[in-house]
Amino acid sequence: MTKLLDLILKAFPKAIQDRPWILMIAAVVYLAGFTMLLQINTTMELRERLADTEARALELQQALDTARQRPFPLGEPQEWRAEDYSLPDLTPEEENLYRSLLEFARFAITQEDYATAQDKLIEAQVLADTVEVKYLMGFTAWGKGDLQIASAKWLDVATTTSLSTRRREEAAGLALRSGLELGHYEAVVRTLNEFQWLLYPSVPPSGPGTIQITGIDPPSPSPVGTCLMIGARVEWYNEFRAMRIRFGSESWQESAEIEFVRAFCTGHLALGSYIIRVEVASQGDNAWSNPTVAEVVYELIPSPRLAISQVIFNPPGGAEAGQTVGIHIKVESSNLGAIRINVPCGGITHLEHTVPEYDTTWFTGECDAGIYIVRVCARHVDDPNWENSTCTDRPYELSSPPPP
Repeated sequence: MTKLLDLILKAFPKAIQDRPWILMIAAVVYLAGFTMLLQINTTMELRERLADTEARALELQQALDTARQRPFPLGEPQEWRAEDYSLPDLTPEEENLYRSLLEFARFAITQEDYATAQDKLIEAQVLADTVEVKYLMGFTAWGKGDLQIASAKWLDVATTTSLSTRRREEAAGLALRSGLELGHYEAVVRTLNEFQWLLYPSVPPSGPGTIQITGIDPPSPSPVGTCLMIGARVEWYNEFRAMRIRFGSESWQESAEIEFVRAFCTGHLALGSYIIRVEVASQGDNAWSNPTVAEVVYELIPSPRLAISQVIFNPPGGAEAGQTVGIHIKVESSNLGAIRINVPCGGITHLEHTVPEYDTTWFTGECDAGIYIVRVCARHVDDPNWENSTCTDRPYELSSPPPP
């Protein structure tokens, strides 16, 4: 080191040699500048790497988001054979329509036209609510991104004991795949438990904390507007705190009872599939963060045909104010609950009736001359609050009686 310093000093003029501290200062300044440049360069490289990493992370996140929105490939839905399950009593024309609707829905699914497929399946379900309809509805739910509904549909098919084993195993596999794709490992465990019950039906699930949905009245499917009574029960265990139930996204109904029945009305809901979910919480789980769960799918379908086909006045065309007017009413419905008539003035017999065709009388003694609107409404038997009633308005003219 001393020899190296002597050589460096000899390379500088005598004035600097006599003042070695100048060289030392210069060396310090040089080293400081070099270090600063090195740090700047390193910082710039780090920033470039960080920018590349952030861009790549964003690219990967976008790719992941896109992948999550894309349905997991399931292959085409299988075409079932007639021996896979039995159809209810249908006329040859109805059965032909039913199978045509399923064929159309299956084709729409392969074309990823899930909305059309769902419409056809709902129409087929009105004719016959079969396990094949539920099987295909699982594909439409999957394609629309609702993997929870899809999994529940397929699990419902898998636990249908009257169905062939091959079809049940296929449906259970689809339910497992949907749960794994979602990352809903609790749902996967529940599916495995249900599938184990499928393989060993003589050993039903039981034991402390086991939830049972004890009854749904009326059973699925039902028309929109139906009011359901749903029963649930949990096997008692020492840590039990509470049980709650809900239909779709309706409000929870909670109780400290281990068995109850709760009502849900569907007049404000749309057609489609809904999850009935029952949860049980243990002591200390006041936020329902780790409940035991049981679920079942319920279908809401279009209401049966309801049409007011006749409102006939007698005398037709009009009458004098003060006269008695006969009105004949007829409603087309296989599920009629009641018919109601409203007149703007005077009085009427049979304001409300439960038969599909009847005659009533309008007393117009308190009415002035003018054109009046008579309203007739009809509802289904499962629409007691008239939330989905069908109405028609008919004009009728009352003229002034001739002067005495």
